[in-house]
Amino acid sequence: MTKKSTWNQPAPIAEHPGPDPEPAENQSAEEVAAEIREHLAAKGWCLLQCSALGGDTIVVTIDELVTGYPPGHPVYLVQELAELAKLDDKMLLLAHTAKRISGARIEEAAAAGAKQ
Repeated sequence: MTKKSTWNQPAPIAEHPGPDPEPAENQSAEEVAAEIREHLAAKGWCLLQCSALGGDTIVVTIDELVTGYPPGHPVYLVQELAELAKLDDKMLLLAHTAKRISGARIEEAAAAGAKQ
Protein backbone atom coordinates (compact mmCIF):
# COMPACT_ATOMS: atom_id res chain seq x y z
CA MET A 1 0.00 0.00 0.00
CA THR A 2 1.45 3.35 -1.04
CA LYS A 3 1.16 6.13 1.51
CA LYS A 4 -0.54 9.18 0.01
CA SER A 5 1.32 12.44 0.48
CA THR A 6 -0.61 14.78 2.78
CA TRP A 7 1.45 17.87 2.00
CA ASN A 8 0.76 18.26 -1.68
CA GLN A 9 -2.09 20.75 -1.74
CA PRO A 10 -0.96 24.28 -2.69
CA ALA A 11 -2.76 27.34 -1.40
CA PRO A 12 -4.75 29.37 -3.92
CA ILE A 13 -2.89 32.57 -3.04
CA ALA A 14 -1.27 33.75 -6.24
CA GLU A 15 0.57 36.76 -4.81
CA HIS A 16 2.67 34.58 -2.50
CA PRO A 17 5.30 32.11 -3.60
CA GLY A 18 4.17 28.54 -3.56
CA PRO A 19 3.51 25.69 -5.88
CA ASP A 20 1.21 26.18 -8.84
CA PRO A 21 -2.16 27.12 -7.30
CA GLU A 22 -3.92 24.72 -9.65
CA PRO A 23 -1.68 21.68 -10.12
CA ALA A 24 -2.41 19.39 -13.01
CA GLU A 25 -4.62 16.47 -12.04
CA ASN A 26 -1.91 14.10 -13.20
CA GLN A 27 0.87 15.83 -11.24
CA SER A 28 2.55 13.30 -8.96
CA ALA A 29 3.40 13.83 -5.31
CA GLU A 30 7.06 13.77 -6.34
CA GLU A 31 6.51 16.60 -8.85
CA VAL A 32 4.70 18.69 -6.24
CA ALA A 33 7.47 17.99 -3.72
CA ALA A 34 10.07 19.14 -6.28
CA GLU A 35 8.12 22.38 -6.81
CA ILE A 36 7.97 22.95 -3.06
CA ARG A 37 11.73 22.34 -2.73
CA GLU A 38 12.33 24.95 -5.47
CA HIS A 39 10.27 27.54 -3.58
CA LEU A 40 11.99 26.73 -0.30
CA ALA A 41 15.40 27.10 -1.95
CA ALA A 42 14.44 30.44 -3.52
CA LYS A 43 12.69 32.16 -0.59
CA GLY A 44 13.21 29.92 2.42
CA TRP A 45 9.46 29.50 2.83
CA CYS A 46 6.40 28.26 0.99
CA LEU A 47 2.68 28.79 1.57
CA LEU A 48 0.59 25.62 1.29
CA GLN A 49 -3.02 24.61 1.75
CA CYS A 50 -3.29 21.10 3.14
CA SER A 51 -6.40 18.95 2.94
CA ALA A 52 -5.02 16.68 5.70
CA LEU A 53 -5.12 19.70 8.04
CA GLY A 54 -8.75 20.49 7.38
CA GLY A 55 -7.90 22.71 4.42
CA ASP A 56 -5.81 25.08 6.57
CA THR A 57 -3.12 27.15 4.94
CA ILE A 58 0.31 26.75 6.52
CA VAL A 59 3.73 28.29 6.04
CA VAL A 60 6.64 25.88 5.65
CA THR A 61 10.12 27.27 6.34
CA ILE A 62 13.61 25.85 6.07
CA ASP A 63 14.59 27.19 9.51
CA GLU A 64 13.48 29.48 12.32
CA LEU A 65 15.42 32.47 10.99
CA VAL A 66 13.38 32.80 7.79
CA THR A 67 11.18 35.90 7.56
CA GLY A 68 9.01 37.57 4.94
CA TYR A 69 6.12 35.11 4.87
CA PRO A 70 2.52 36.32 5.34
CA PRO A 71 1.35 36.45 8.96
CA GLY A 72 -1.70 34.67 10.28
CA HIS A 73 -0.81 31.07 9.39
CA PRO A 74 0.79 28.32 11.48
CA VAL A 75 4.50 28.07 10.66
CA TYR A 76 6.08 24.64 10.28
CA LEU A 77 9.74 23.83 9.88
CA VAL A 78 10.53 21.21 7.26
CA GLN A 79 11.79 18.99 10.10
CA GLU A 80 8.44 19.26 11.86
CA LEU A 81 6.63 18.05 8.76
CA ALA A 82 8.92 15.03 8.62
CA GLU A 83 7.87 14.18 12.18
CA LEU A 84 4.18 14.77 11.49
CA ALA A 85 4.30 12.40 8.52
CA LYS A 86 4.63 9.58 11.08
CA LEU A 87 1.19 10.28 12.58
CA ASP A 88 -2.23 8.95 11.73
CA ASP A 89 -4.90 11.46 10.65
CA LYS A 90 -6.40 11.91 14.13
CA MET A 91 -3.05 12.61 15.80
CA LEU A 92 -2.00 14.84 12.90
CA LEU A 93 -5.04 17.07 13.45
CA LEU A 94 -4.41 17.12 17.21
CA ALA A 95 -0.78 18.19 16.70
CA HIS A 96 -1.86 20.81 14.14
CA THR A 97 -4.45 22.21 16.55
CA ALA A 98 -1.75 22.57 19.23
CA LYS A 99 0.49 24.30 16.68
CA ARG A 100 -2.27 26.61 15.49
CA ILE A 101 -3.49 27.60 18.96
CA SER A 102 -0.22 27.89 20.85
CA GLY A 103 2.53 27.96 18.25
CA ALA A 104 3.88 24.73 19.75
CA ARG A 105 6.98 23.24 18.15
CA ILE A 106 6.88 19.62 17.05
CA GLU A 107 10.05 17.99 18.37
CA GLU A 108 9.26 14.32 17.88
CA ALA A 109 6.24 12.31 16.85
CA ALA A 110 5.63 8.59 17.06
CA ALA A 111 3.39 6.53 14.83
CA ALA A 112 0.49 4.78 16.54
CA GLY A 113 1.66 1.55 18.13
CA ALA A 114 5.34 2.52 17.92
CA LYS A 115 7.45 1.81 20.98
CA GLN A 116 9.35 4.76 22.42
